[in-house]
Amino acid sequence: MNQDSPSSPQKKRKRGTMKFIKPDTTKPILEQIEAMSVAQYNDWIATGPELPHTRYRLFHTDALEYVTRCVWFAPALVYSALCAMAWVSAGEAVGAAAVVWMAVGWITWWGLEYTIHRYLFHAPVIFGWQKQAWFLMHHLHHKTPSDADRLVFHPAVSFPVVTVVAGALWCVLPFRVWLPLISGGVINYACVYECTHYLCHHGKDYGVYPWFRMLSEKHMKHHYSTPERKFSISPNPLDTLCGTL
Repeated sequence: MNQDSPSSPQKKRKRGTMKFIKPDTTKPILEQIEAMSVAQYNDWIATGPELPHTRYRLFHTDALEYVTRCVWFAPALVYSALCAMAWVSAGEAVGAAAVVWMAVGWITWWGLEYTIHRYLFHAPVIFGWQKQAWFLMHHLHHKTPSDADRLVFHPAVSFPVVTVVAGALWCVLPFRVWLPLISGGVINYACVYECTHYLCHHGKDYGVYPWFRMLSEKHMKHHYSTPERKFSISPNPLDTLCGTL
C-alpha cells in the first residue's frame, strides 16, 4: 500500500482543497459518516488522528455503544478460560503431538494478523457501504488511537468470528489436531496480540513501557508517520519478511 491510499493520514493535499466534512464529536458519528460521500470520507480519514483525548460516540443506543468499548484484558480472560475448559474436558484425547499443533496455530495467527491488517483493514474505501464498515473495523482506531476502551475487540464481537472459524475447522480436522491448533491461535490472538496492542499505546500507565518500547515505537510510526508499513503488532517477523518494516 502506498502513501496515497485513502486510509493513509499522510496523503498530501494543497491547503484549501480538502473536501471532507468534519464530524461533530458531540453526536453519534456513524450517522454522520453515512451522510458523507466516499470522497469526503476518504479525505477526512486522510487528515490523520484527532487530538489525543478525542472520543467518539458511535451509536444512539447505549447497548450498541457498550460492545464498542472493552477493558483491555477481557479477551485474554475470556479466551484463556474457554481454552482451559476445553482442555480439561478433552482429558487425554489430544495426544503427545499437541505441542506441535499449538505451535502451528500460534504461527498461523501471525499470518492472519498481518494479512488482515495490511490487506483488509487498510484496503481502500471505494464503495459507499464500506465507509461505516471500515470505520468500525479500523479507521476509528486510526482517528482516535489513544482511546483506551477501544484498543481491543470486545469478546461479544470477536467470539462469533472465532466460532465460525473453529466450526469450519471442526468439520475437517480430527479432534486431536483441532483443539491444540485452535488453542494456539486463539491464545496468541487474545493473550499476546490484544494485550501487546493495548500496552503499545498505554504501557506507560502500567509501568511496563520499557518492555514494550521497541514494539510501541514501531506501532506509533504506523499510526503517525508510515501507515502503509509496520502492520505486525505482536512480536513476529512478518514485517521484516514482507518488506514492510
